[in-house]
Amino acid sequence: MTNDLISKLLHNLKHQHKYEPKYQDKKDNRFEMQFSECWFTINTDNAHLEATIRIDYDLTFSMDNVHYLLNKGIHNWYIYKHFLKFSYTPLNEEDLQQTLIDLLETYE
Repeated sequence: MTNDLISKLLHNLKHQHKYEPKYQDKKDNRFEMQFSECWFTINTDNAHLEATIRIDYDLTFSMDNVHYLLNKGIHNWYIYKHFLKFSYTPLNEEDLQQTLIDLLETYE
């Protein structure tokens, strides 16, 4: 995943979907984005996504959320205290962007 694709992803999140990271950083082959409730790390070599999502007291993590993860092929996820954690390798850049949008719409 090139710097141009990361720039395009950030631009689309900000301008098309109104999600702007509070923090972002590029280190070696890792790009980090932090929003209010969601933290994402993308390995730029293979677009592998690591997600940490804070589940606040007023948010319900339901079977719909479980089915979403399972439908994405995410079988190894866990909740520890108030955080949902999982990793995911998207099919392509569009899948990565749509996954980020879905997660931001659900948890932000």
